[in-house]
Amino acid sequence: MKAKSPKIKKPEPSLAIGHQAPSSIPSDEAKRLRDFQANLLSLISHELRTPLMGVLNALTLLDSEDSTDSLSRAELLSMARRNAQRLHHALSSLLDLAAIESGTFHIRIKEVSLARLVDQALVQVQSELAGEVLNLSREDVVAKDQSAPVLADPQKMTRAVELCLRIFLFKGDREESLRVRTTPQEILFSFQLQASKSEEWDDAWDQAQIAQSGALAGSSFSGVMKEAGEFLTRSEEGLGSEMLLLHEILRLHQGQLKGTRKGLKVELRLVLPELRSREGLRAVLASRVWSSSTGLGSVAVALVEVPGKASVEAFRAQVRSYLFRTTDAVYTLPDENRIAVVMDDCKKADAPKLLSRIEKKLGTALKYQVIACPEDGLDPDILLATIPAE
Repeated sequence: MKAKSPKIKKPEPSLAIGHQAPSSIPSDEAKRLRDFQANLLSLISHELRTPLMGVLNALTLLDSEDSTDSLSRAELLSMARRNAQRLHHALSSLLDLAAIESGTFHIRIKEVSLARLVDQALVQVQSELAGEVLNLSREDVVAKDQSAPVLADPQKMTRAVELCLRIFLFKGDREESLRVRTTPQEILFSFQLQASKSEEWDDAWDQAQIAQSGALAGSSFSGVMKEAGEFLTRSEEGLGSEMLLLHEILRLHQGQLKGTRKGLKVELRLVLPELRSREGLRAVLASRVWSSSTGLGSVAVALVEVPGKASVEAFRAQVRSYLFRTTDAVYTLPDENRIAVVMDDCKKADAPKLLSRIEKKLGTALKYQVIACPEDGLDPDILLATIPAE
């Protein structure tokens, strides 16, 4: 009779933050990580359960016959809407943080109007205030050179504007004016902090800076909390991840998030780079190459010399008017006296056909060189290096 083989006990599953299971690190570090995980899960549970219960309670009262005794139907609907929006914001932040942690937080940049993005975000946030009107000072600065394109992912930058507005709602003094100023490359938010929120502001800014440097536990979630159990005494609403997400969105755009505080006066500046160089074009390629590398299509770029005595900006505007697809774009490289024509979903062999149609419209032959992804490679630096700057 064969002896029974001893059963091997399966290891208990563990939650790994920063792609490192507690069993693989020293015991003191493992205890700190377990405490962090437990409190992070408690924070997430709290931020999801609280608004969900608010929605359910409001709907329950609406469904009852006595709902109009204490609260009007409009008040209950407003309560349900506010809590649903708070839940949506918490879930969006969690999904963004998870995408950053897993390395899938990407952008797809195109020409955008920052003023339009701000207007869209203001409409969205204003709809969440249940009739309260923001004390808002809005200013658009018209630049002399309107033709310089601004590169951004519309969805991510709209999210960044919403995060700035939420920071004001969470920490700003709503009795004072919120000033929002846009230029072609920059969005400025200026407001007064609540006196009780100045320390929270400094801590949130410092934590986001440290988390961005990679000094905290190797995880994007580390920027959400500072110490175990802190969420139990937090006075702010939400996950507290707004600053961290802002930093990451601007980093992906190769831009800058600048923050200053003098007393209770705060300024937040979202600064995007202007595409007038190969470095900007590299950012365009980096985003579009990612889509091509995942099998979603191809992209071709033609570096075209500006003919005759035409200005770079005028030539760019002319060529742009002859493109058919909204996903195609034209950018200037004034130092090289060239323009870059970026053609989405276009193979290298098809690019000359498109350029030939443009030549016929212009009535002149063009000198150009074409690079394509994935045919010529996936590295933006290597791709651009195949066409030397002149």
